[in-house]
Amino acid sequence: MKKFLAVVLAISMVLVFFAVRPVSVSAAGFPDVPANYWAKKQIDYLVSKGVIKGFPNGKFEPEAKVTREQFAKMIVVAKGLKLYEPSTPTFTDVSKSRWSYGYVEAAAKAGYIKGYPSGKFGPADPITREQLAVLEIRVLGKEKEANDPNLIFATFSNDESQVDSWAKGAMTLAVRPHYQLLKWDDERNIRPRDPATRAECAYSIYMILKPPVDGGKVSIATSEEPKTLFAELDSSMTMFEVLGAVAEGAASTLPSGKLYPVEAEYIPSQEDGTWVVNKDGTMKTVWKLRKGIKWADGQPVTAQDYVFSWKMDLSDKVQVVSRDTQEKVAKVETPDDYTLVVYWKTPTIWAQYSPLGAGVYPAHILKPIFDKNPADINSCDYNTKPVYNGPYEVESWSPGNYIILKKNPDYWAGQGLIDTFIYRFTPDTNTMLMQLMAGKLDMTMPGIGIDIPQAEAARKNGLTKTFDIRYVSSVYWEHVTLNLTDQFLKDINLRKALMFALDRKEMVRKIFMGKRQIAYGPMPPGMAAFNKSLIGKYPYDPAKAKEILKNAGYTWDSSGNLINPDGKKVVINIEGPAGYAEREAEIEFMLKYWKDNLGISGSYVPKSWSKLIDDWYAGTFQGALFAWGSDPAEICEFTLYNSTQIPTKENGMAGQNFTRISDPELDKWTKICNDSVDPKVRMDASKKIQAIVYDKLPELYLNIHVSVWVIRKGLVGTEGYDLNAVTPSSWNAQYWYWEK
Repeated sequence: MKKFLAVVLAISMVLVFFAVRPVSVSAAGFPDVPANYWAKKQIDYLVSKGVIKGFPNGKFEPEAKVTREQFAKMIVVAKGLKLYEPSTPTFTDVSKSRWSYGYVEAAAKAGYIKGYPSGKFGPADPITREQLAVLEIRVLGKEKEANDPNLIFATFSNDESQVDSWAKGAMTLAVRPHYQLLKWDDERNIRPRDPATRAECAYSIYMILKPPVDGGKVSIATSEEPKTLFAELDSSMTMFEVLGAVAEGAASTLPSGKLYPVEAEYIPSQEDGTWVVNKDGTMKTVWKLRKGIKWADGQPVTAQDYVFSWKMDLSDKVQVVSRDTQEKVAKVETPDDYTLVVYWKTPTIWAQYSPLGAGVYPAHILKPIFDKNPADINSCDYNTKPVYNGPYEVESWSPGNYIILKKNPDYWAGQGLIDTFIYRFTPDTNTMLMQLMAGKLDMTMPGIGIDIPQAEAARKNGLTKTFDIRYVSSVYWEHVTLNLTDQFLKDINLRKALMFALDRKEMVRKIFMGKRQIAYGPMPPGMAAFNKSLIGKYPYDPAKAKEILKNAGYTWDSSGNLINPDGKKVVINIEGPAGYAEREAEIEFMLKYWKDNLGISGSYVPKSWSKLIDDWYAGTFQGALFAWGSDPAEICEFTLYNSTQIPTKENGMAGQNFTRISDPELDKWTKICNDSVDPKVRMDASKKIQAIVYDKLPELYLNIHVSVWVIRKGLVGTEGYDLNAVTPSSWNAQYWYWEK
């Protein structure tokens, strides 16, 4: 898998659990509703309006269950309905003497509740989350829409099959952008049959009273411009940030790396038999696509689009980033337009991520180009004017200036709320900071926007009055990719000396204000696969560095310049993105340490992002400073270190082994890791890979990113992006809106 480069109420409502009488307590005083609690804003709002209250013990008890009659009272009071007490009860189990009689009858009269088929209401039963959805869709007057036979059922959850038939329409609408009545848990489950909690009820009532706002634009700054918007042909972080709102596939991942179904009805699993791993290592996966999904031009998305995309990737004339997973597919069957039965030659966990190891692209647009000449795919109009199937589509791209996205009118799962996203390319981050201070931007892209020192300076100058400055944990690791075919860098002794001669702790302190941590190989310390035994290797030790070089036959001339065993003066030039102040500072820091400690001359070579990528694939560089980022499931680093992944003309320039390292042990363990679905085998192999590369040093491992994300106050929907991983910050852009 390839690697990737964040009606104000006029009346109050009393929330009653009749075992304990509630009292008025400010939300800020609830010890069980901390500042980072997921529903704190909603609870605070309802408490401030007198809609809900806490308990005599000072707590809110957000996780306590809510009964059906309790919620009937909540919604009646929230909507300002008058109590209704007819002479004849509507439900056989809610008598006139019951405390909730007037509330239940008022809710029934308004058409909010209908009870069970038996004629009972079940007042003391916990209200389940799917019951909550059905009731609230009625409150919103959308029951007819929920029962539309053309509605595509989708909750984008891993437990979608547990939704009862009578609740499918309501649950579908409940998670759509314009309603947002329910949230998923950390495992991307919607939990339809679980009892709803006080916090969940407070959240959903808030969303009824203050529904998402439609309209407006979001202007986003990034220091890099993508080379293409054809996802299969590149791996830049900026490209995937833009495409996060534009492209969809069968499955997607949360920032945490957790998989969930999107255009597919489910994620194949061994438990339900849709993913079979045979004793001989072959596999079979069965995917079911949802019917009714369209491309942005209105054409249907079918299994044939997936099959074409796979065949396109297999052509060595198409310059895909990697075709490793695609090549593991033995054959595919499509018994109908919405079913893919895939047979695999070897095991791979990536069989769960997409039906054929590839993205999905419109065959009706690209197949005629491919059939005429596969190489034309690399330069066709799709690179700049793509047609995808997500909530937004590319309206225009002005090279060097901006990319504009607009709503996709044919999006199948509810149109997005923001009208327009504008991605502005601002290579100079100092200029970006000034634009923020002047109010010309709404956001900076996490990881490729302003840096930590700039953010802290902006904080002191009052930026936080109108913007939130967030530091987001990251799985991106900063490093210098070394070209091991270079006359100097091919020597492992020199590479080790470069590491010992570099004070990485001081780099983190001086450039990143201590907010990053040192990298010990290609794996962030926070990930489960991290090899802890590597901590402490390569401490700052200039004397050790010189000793290594002396023992390897290096000398110094009368001016203190390092001379290699071939008698050549050692010169190391490092490429980096032009205008990126933070990375420029890193390169200058390294060059100074190597000059002062080892007598190595070198220069910083600023280049555009597009030119940098060209150099990496062509191998026309010495060293290049950038960061790799992974899906948390990507622990094998196959595309980075396996020798088959060195881009060459023969393999269609596929692969991301830009260092050109070719090592039998790395080939062995990256293959074992990549070809296994056994978690233990993969974990053990990953730790061996980390140990080998940290010894061989095809890259100089510097630090782990902490991404800066600046967001204008009032933009709702970005709160859940707490890990800057391969999933872009725009992954849920259709849910963003400007709060009134």
